[in-house]
Amino acid sequence: ETMTYLRGSLEKGNSVRGVNQKVPDAKMESKVTKESLPDAAATPRTVYVVFFSLLLDLLAFTMILPLLPSLLEYYRQHDTEGLYHRLSESIKFFQVAVGAPERYSSVLFGGFLGSMFSFLQFVASPIVGASVGCLRQEEDHDNLHDRCECLATEVYDIGIALSYLLWAVSSNFAIFVIARFVGGLSKGNISLAMAIITDVSNSKSRGKGMALVGIAFSLGFIVGPMIGAIFSRYSDKSTPDWFWVPAAFAMCLALADILFLAICLQETLPKKKRAKKVLISLSRALEYINPACLFKFDAVKNLSTKDLESLKRLGFIYFIYLFIYSGLEFTVTFLMYHKFSFTSIDQAKVFLTTGVHDTEGLYHRLSESIKFFQVAVGAPERYSSVLFGGFLGSMFSFLQFVASPIVGALSDVYGRKRIMIICMIGIALSYLLWAVSSNFAIFVIARFVGGLSKGNISLAMAIITDVSNSKSRGKGMALVGIAFSLGFI
Repeated sequence: ETMTYLRGSLEKGNSVRGVNQKVPDAKMESKVTKESLPDAAATPRTVYVVFFSLLLDLLAFTMILPLLPSLLEYYRQHDTEGLYHRLSESIKFFQVAVGAPERYSSVLFGGFLGSMFSFLQFVASPIVGASVGCLRQEEDHDNLHDRCECLATEVYDIGIALSYLLWAVSSNFAIFVIARFVGGLSKGNISLAMAIITDVSNSKSRGKGMALVGIAFSLGFIVGPMIGAIFSRYSDKSTPDWFWVPAAFAMCLALADILFLAICLQETLPKKKRAKKVLISLSRALEYINPACLFKFDAVKNLSTKDLESLKRLGFIYFIYLFIYSGLEFTVTFLMYHKFSFTSIDQAKVFLTTGVHDTEGLYHRLSESIKFFQVAVGAPERYSSVLFGGFLGSMFSFLQFVASPIVGALSDVYGRKRIMIICMIGIALSYLLWAVSSNFAIFVIARFVGGLSKGNISLAMAIITDVSNSKSRGKGMALVGIAFSLGFI
């Protein structure tokens, strides 16, 4: 992706591989004109604009999570001759191969949808970067092309809004899959948002900008599922279009995001840094999705051998971490809602298994508070486990929300590596506590420690920015989005 980042006192000029222009010497780079940098006074405003845009996007994106199991159950019952029925034959083959009971078919369908969405996001991210870089200015069209990155962001947000519109009218499973397909392809806006923050940040504000990305994710995953749960609670699932209201609400959030960006977001990619050849830029974007090149970091150029090796180690560790963590989180969350909210299955209670066996412990004491909330909202008693799951999820995301800016501040003082190691030790400790959680209190402590340690996400992005130079920083930032996509796949 042709993204830029201002490092320190602009020791080097911004450039990306494939841009047909000469790169000035490092000595001449110290004499940078005012026109080549973003307005310092406008930097905080742009960062907060992107933060609010990300928040709107993530609220709409996470709202479907508690609704997904009931949606799949709806299509299982009503799409008996359509795509759901045909795919179920393939799912049955996989079920037999792994020995999964037939009642878990909807969980496998959910895994298919989640992996498809993440794979499309993985493919779309480098294409987004290439397309933005190829929007270059013409001498007589300065005003139009001065908005190229903003227009690209709005185009992908339009794609997201279209996916919610398709969801709203998805009377059969095929339309719903198309909706997720369009949404996945449009999710390159996440890496583009991070690129915009990178464009307008300097060495002093870099940590704060990256921390705001983590905060937006945390707030989105705290509030979004709660909104979805409210729709799930009050929707009449006996009607054929019960999901129309939450889908329309998500579409309204996406449209509000488009309007907000059109009014408030300014272009951040300088004209001189945009690529001129579309095909060349797009072909080089393939380096992001070619597995043979991906783990070798072939797309990253002009780094010292030491920095490149550091980037490779960091990328590999980050991929392994996301591969384990995101698979766990997605499966556990889906099964929790599937079993406790929409089915009568009693096995594998997910987050709450340890607490069930400790009836006189923290689980029992919290259940009294949960009962009060149940009565207040009119929820049946059988949904108490869903409320416990929501409590655990919100607690984890809130702690991550609190930890992100603290981790960023500490890393500025004590160094990135030291704080990153401490975060990873905290995450490992949370899994150890989970392994020995003979009662619910220990399990809650495990989630508490894990949430506080999750500030490593924004810190990892800051490290990649630190070790990248002006030519490779865009590619390094795109790899963050690719790691997320691969992990969730």
